Amino acid sequence: MKMSCKKIAAFRTIWCIMAILLANAIVYGEERTEAEPASENWYDFAADELYQKHIVNDLDNMDKTLSRGEMAQILINTDMFNTSSYTINPFDDLRSGDEYYSDICRLYWRGIYSGEQDESGDLCAKAEEPLTREQAVSFIVRAFGLNKSKNVYEIKDMDEVSAYAADDVKTVYSLGIVHGYDNGTFRPHNQVTKAEFLSMIYNASKLPSGLFSTEDEIRSTFSEEYRSENILCRADKEDYRFGEKIRIRFENKGNYDYYYGEEYQLEIKTDNGWMVVPFDRGDVDDPAFLISHKDETSISLDRKYDKLEKGKYRIIIIVTPDVDKSANMKDEFVSAEFSII
Repeated sequence: MKMSCKKIAAFRTIWCIMAILLANAIVYGEERTEAEPASENWYDFAADELYQKHIVNDLDNMDKTLSRGEMAQILINTDMFNTSSYTINPFDDLRSGDEYYSDICRLYWRGIYSGEQDESGDLCAKAEEPLTREQAVSFIVRAFGLNKSKNVYEIKDMDEVSAYAADDVKTVYSLGIVHGYDNGTFRPHNQVTKAEFLSMIYNASKLPSGLFSTEDEIRSTFSEEYRSENILCRADKEDYRFGEKIRIRFENKGNYDYYYGEEYQLEIKTDNGWMVVPFDRGDVDDPAFLISHKDETSISLDRKYDKLEKGKYRIIIIVTPDVDKSANMKDEFVSAEFSII
């Protein structure tokens, strides 16, 4: 029996609607209210793809609330940002030994992680605090460099969204990164789970702008205001030849010991100022070596530097006072300049 044209058209329409609903249940399931396929979680497709790309280290505890520090680590894992480490730390509540130190500092200097001021006016990272929905979408918009939208959407609780995040919320709605809850609310102050944030990243990565774009030149964040007054730092000579080991000397003029870690940053001088050199950092010979009170010491950098082009360079190194954390003393920074000829 032949079907009429009208019946065929109706059948096709129903099939298309069912296909769209099934796709949205998997791809856009960052909301807890989305329908779930019977045999899998709503976030599985997005989470599996990001796991395969090593953006997330595991798929455990997907319903666990994400901290701000964990969010920073995931964004860094997207490889959208230069691999060089930003050593300058502007945060009062963050130390070089903290788990998310490098991730947060790198995002800060890229204008993505802004932090908050405490009652004393000090800038705080609040790395262990839960990530909220409005914070999450703002991080996504900044990280992906999305053009902000001011379109008006029927979001019933838009008046509860903080002023800084209002345009970001409209942007993620307009691009389909977030869809809101069934009752028309966004719930800006709800905490974000690991599954929800991965779903936001997945949806953003499918936009025409794509994922994993990198910036060729990154301006240095070091300035004299960050320089240690107690530790002097210099290269043992001004000029080095290709393949020659570079030795950096420290002199401690302070009243207590300092130590340095493995984190440091290499920069080259250009017509536009000091720029970060993007390459894998080599480790220093003695990580966390102590710079004793009223003493001198030195470190040698490994031979990865023999691949650098000719030019004027400087190295930025974190030095940390060897005192109890309760003393609330911040990390300090030193620099040494040298040339490769």
